Amino acid sequence: IIVTERQIAALGEHIARLDQIREMTVARAETGYASRSEPERANLELARAREQLAVEQGTLDNARNQYRVLVGEEPQDLSEPNPASV
Repeated sequence: IIVTERQIAALGEHIARLDQIREMTVARAETGYASRSEPERANLELARAREQLAVEQGTLDNARNQYRVLVGEEPQDLSEPNPASV
């Protein structure tokens, strides 16, 4: 659960950066400094990242459900085991 939460956070940051890049490519294409394919590629990468985010969110939901089944309560205030398992 902890690892997946970190991956989701990282994907959120990645999506924010991709959106900024997409905005820049649109501006470049509108001013003629780049072809129209550049914003299209940026949109594709953004769509892929959003898809991956949805996959990771599903993984997190499954992990939380498994935790509830195994432990009998909601996963709260989780921390990594010490020492962290390999």
